[in-house]
Amino acid sequence: MKSLLTIMISMLVIAPVWTPEPSPPPQIKEIGETTIVGNRAVFLMDREKMQAKSGADVDLKELFPPEGEVEDWQYYMEESMTAKSLPKGTVGIGRFAFARSGLQSVNLPEGLTTIEYAAFYHCDALEEVYIPATVTKIEPYAFSYTAWMEDFLSGKTYPGTDFLIVGDGILLAYRGDAERVLIPEGVKTIAAESFLNHKEIQEVVLPVSLETIEEDAFKGTDIKPAK
Repeated sequence: MKSLLTIMISMLVIAPVWTPEPSPPPQIKEIGETTIVGNRAVFLMDREKMQAKSGADVDLKELFPPEGEVEDWQYYMEESMTAKSLPKGTVGIGRFAFARSGLQSVNLPEGLTTIEYAAFYHCDALEEVYIPATVTKIEPYAFSYTAWMEDFLSGKTYPGTDFLIVGDGILLAYRGDAERVLIPEGVKTIAAESFLNHKEIQEVVLPVSLETIEEDAFKGTDIKPAK
């Protein structure tokens, strides 16, 4: 009969590695705000301003998110979802909206502007991603641990360049090893952690087109950007 210690060690060996969810900045909700989560509603109120509305007094725009936005956590862990083509008119994708789902491909429509924090985090099978030029904001961890990002970083895709540039000139990731990096003209935004831990870089030359360097874009380096 196996000892309890042997059984516990065996369980540890076969247990899958689970990457914890990154922690987004806290969101402050105001008194009176209504949030719809699935089929449940959460309403914040205080004792002095308790009110009840019904019928014609209810403004549905206050209760439901605007049409064209994918809600935070909406498809989280939907393993049966393998492909998704978002409809025309979608303007934003919320936090963790598709995280840990079974997505293999996703087609994002023209008119989309924002992909929020960890929207596609740990979609391990996600290989095909189309990001339109209308996207101006991609928040941290949006595509972390996706096959699409891992294939780029390992050199399997996008031959001939060390820069992953998507949307409206967003430099999302870098895979080079040069000491002096010349960022291509046309880049408008250097995304958060795009040069994470590239300690070999001594200097970065920025393009005239650059408008924004996101926080922690050069985290883990001693880079002093220069024009």
